[in-house]
Amino acid sequence: MLITRKSKSTVAVLPDLMVSRMLFVYYVVVLAISVWFYLIPDLYPVKNGSESGWEFKAFAIVGVVHLPVIILFDPERYITWFRFAEEGIEYHIPFRKTQLLPYQRFPYIRRGGYLHGVFWRDFIVFSNRLLTEEELQHINHVAPSKKLIKIRYSEKTKQKLLKILPPKQRATVAAITPARPKK
Repeated sequence: MLITRKSKSTVAVLPDLMVSRMLFVYYVVVLAISVWFYLIPDLYPVKNGSESGWEFKAFAIVGVVHLPVIILFDPERYITWFRFAEEGIEYHIPFRKTQLLPYQRFPYIRRGGYLHGVFWRDFIVFSNRLLTEEELQHINHVAPSKKLIKIRYSEKTKQKLLKILPPKQRATVAAITPARPKK
C-alpha cells in the first residue's frame, strides 16, 4: 500500500531501545575480539602445528559476518520502528516496503513490562489479541510485529501519542500509568 501522509504530525518510536543498544555493544565487542584473533598469528607465531594460524583468521571472519546475517534474516526483532500518524501506524522494516496499519487493527492497548536487572521497564503494548498477564509481565520475550507493537513507556512518549491517536485509543492510553510487577 502506498503511503501518503495527509498530516505532518507524527510520532516515531523504536519498540525496545535497550535491545538495539545491547545488539550494538555486542557487535562492537565481537568485532574487537575478531580483529584481535585475526592479528594473533602475526603477533604470536605458532611454533607447534600450523604456521599460518588459519584457525584464528577463520574465527575472525565468522565473528564479523555472523551478526549482519542474523539482522538481515530477522530484522523485525532488532531494527523495526513505527511511526504513528493520524491515518494509522506506519510499520518500517529495513529492506522491505513500509506498510500502513489502521488503528482498528489493534483493539487491545495495555501496559506491559519486564524486570531488567533491578529496574522495571514499562511498555505500552498495542495488540490484536488479548495478551495474558504472563506475556505482559515478560514483554521482552515478545518480538514486535504487525500484530503486536510495544513502545517503551515514558511520559513524553505518552503525551505525544495522546496528540496523534484517535479518541478511542487516546482514552485507553491516557489511563495507562507506569506500575511495578506484583510480588
